[in-house]
Order: sequence, then structure tokens, then C-alpha cells
Amino acid sequence: MFTPASFIVFFKDGPFAWNGVFVWWVPVTAFLVWFVPNFVMLLRAVDADDLA
Repeated sequence: MFTPASFIVFFKDGPFAWNGVFVWWVPVTAFLVWFVPNFVMLLRAVDADDLA
């Protein structure tokens, strides 16, 4: 997901710029899709461990 960031040196505006959709928003979205469920599962695991 971070491969499009290699194009950042070639573009000053548009979807491949530093704040463009491919370089910024796609990796951030992919990270959040990974992070949020992991965080929720970690909290559940810690809570289940406290009960035991």
C-alpha cells in the first residue's frame, strides 16, 4: 500500500502529490482498517485475561 509514495518526488499536485489520494489517504485507510480491529481484539483479550 505504500508503493505509490515513491511517486511523491515527481508530482507537486494531484493524486500522487504528498497530500494526494494515493500517497496519503489510501495508506492511512489501509492502516486504520488494520489497526482498529486489532485494537478492539487486544482490548477484548486483555479484558478476558483479567477475568481468569
